[in-house]
Amino acid sequence: MSIFKENYMNITEKSVVKLDYNLSDESGKIIDSSELNGSLIYIHGVGMMMPGIENAINGQGVGYSYTGIIEPEDGYGVYKPENVMPVPRAQFAHLIDQMEVGKLYNFDVGGGNTQLLKVVSIDDEYVTVDANHPYAGEKLTLNCTVQGVRPASLDELNSLSGESSGCGCGSHGSDSSGGCCSSNDGAKGGCCSSKGD
Repeated sequence: MSIFKENYMNITEKSVVKLDYNLSDESGKIIDSSELNGSLIYIHGVGMMMPGIENAINGQGVGYSYTGIIEPEDGYGVYKPENVMPVPRAQFAHLIDQMEVGKLYNFDVGGGNTQLLKVVSIDDEYVTVDANHPYAGEKLTLNCTVQGVRPASLDELNSLSGESSGCGCGSHGSDSSGGCCSSNDGAKGGCCSSKGD
């Protein structure tokens, strides 16, 4: 996305927004921030960002700062017990010896897609996994400041066609999680973060 030259407008649907932010969990631990990942640049109102962040800054302009709570339904989603399920051990084949209970892993779920899953237990027949986002059900604290706003270009809008909504701007490795713009299922990552302008 190009350099911000227009900072006179307020945030509306299809605005490109540059945001500095900190997102922390209920214990106060920072789970994602612009200090870690650079300023966040995204297109507003098209499904790239979690609703709680968009709602907090919608209609605002450059210099606007916000501190507040994002409820689970507007963040990483409510916790769904049905997303904890046993999977036949054989499906993990050669990976089984490398897996540890309590760790998060990106697993191939077919069709070229991966999903972040937490290993809950391993027994002789099944690996029980939790497909909820690691922060599902948690209230999050958002601190953010709008650094830039401009209209999205036609090329930027055209590039959205065919992309699934929701994307992550944080790490989804085996021992970390987060991403303030992750989809509620935690399955996507990496498409709307930028360290530069």
